[in-house]
Amino acid sequence: MRTGVRFPVTSDRLTIRPLVIEDARSLHELYSDPKAMRHLATELPATIAQSVSWVQEKIDRHTATGLSMWAVLLTKSREVIGDAGLQLLEDGATVEVGVRIKRRLWGNGYGTEAAKAAMAAGFRDLDLSRIIGMTAPGDDAAVAAMARIGMAPCGIERHYGRDWVVYEAKAEPTTSRAVLR
Repeated sequence: MRTGVRFPVTSDRLTIRPLVIEDARSLHELYSDPKAMRHLATELPATIAQSVSWVQEKIDRHTATGLSMWAVLLTKSREVIGDAGLQLLEDGATVEVGVRIKRRLWGNGYGTEAAKAAMAAGFRDLDLSRIIGMTAPGDDAAVAAMARIGMAPCGIERHYGRDWVVYEAKAEPTTSRAVLR
């Protein structure tokens, strides 16, 4: 794996950059939303201070590994609308793409666009050969989203003490890639 993603990562409508602590106030709308976070967290932050802690954990992870969830902004307005990124799973070798967008903005394709941009950065900047996506069994919307970003099903895997439906995307075979898994 190469040393890091070149920021900002951009797409047609979005800018992705590392989180800063000031993003916590805007992201609290997302992080405290039980419907938006239903498959992703067991205990949601009830206060801005708790969201600050969540953001700080992501900043620390980015500092330590170069991978984390990053801020997703609407390029025109600069509004922080969610987070997306690449994370190492608990095995320390498998890279997962993740994306969360504020519920009031669902249905605009921002999640798809952010996930595609994060994956493209992983393949381009980190020389990854494979990126996975995971969701809880029965989360049909997430399964459809993974298919939209070009991922293919590869079965059920156990991570973080529970079973997940796993999809994967592989780098184009035209270039040499470092193999993490």
